[in-house]
Amino acid sequence: MYTCIYDSRNIQAEIFAQQLYKVYGWEIFADKDFKPTQVSSSDVFISLGGDGFLLYITHILKHFCKIPKIYPINYGTIGFLTNNQIQAVILKKTIETASSSILNFLEVEISCSNGEKFTEYALNDVSISRQTGQATHMKISIDGIVRMPELVADGILVSTSAGSTAYNFSVGGAVFNINANLLSLQPVSPFRPRSWKGALLSDKSLIEIEMMQIFKRPVSANVDSKHFQNVEKIKVHLCNNYGVELLFDNKLTLEEKILSEQFSI
Repeated sequence: MYTCIYDSRNIQAEIFAQQLYKVYGWEIFADKDFKPTQVSSSDVFISLGGDGFLLYITHILKHFCKIPKIYPINYGTIGFLTNNQIQAVILKKTIETASSSILNFLEVEISCSNGEKFTEYALNDVSISRQTGQATHMKISIDGIVRMPELVADGILVSTSAGSTAYNFSVGGAVFNINANLLSLQPVSPFRPRSWKGALLSDKSLIEIEMMQIFKRPVSANVDSKHFQNVEKIKVHLCNNYGVELLFDNKLTLEEKILSEQFSI
């Protein structure tokens, strides 16, 4: 079954959704009206919006299916995780011959200074940021071993391969292929140690970041689009078999997009 969800803020996305209904008779929903009750692994969802809209739809579908299948079309700005716009009459055939890329979630366990605990999921990245004008002080452990007793910085970022071209890249992190089996750990404006440029880690790593002086130096966390304040500690690891299957036109796959970014000038 094919279902189309469009960004209700974008009139062009709505027009294209109406075209899909006329050509194929597929169900179409504005984002605010999309409330699934059951999702099969064989269902294909067409998202019409930008990268942020794709993440929004993915986080809705994750409650109903371990790995939902989405063909995203860019009706946003950059649209790195989306396909180029296409004529409605050839979309079904394009989906049937599309290239598949499975992206797994980062599972993020968050402990806050007031005792609250949360478990959230990120497809792109999780970032730690200072809440005030004072830099954060953090202790970093990998697989239970303290690797950095104290990092003084504006923040830090854990990124998947899918997110490596976004915030991670803008703060100096490496862009890497989705088949590289890596995670990026990248500081944001590090002050001490000045020479640390981050690390590329196995995607089987357990990353623990503990905040120091949390009442004097409060810290917030962003997990994809979700925001948490007064964070005391986070644990991050990559899930197995829990994420999203993205479908791309086989003329421009996600792997090709990432490879092109590695050689961009």
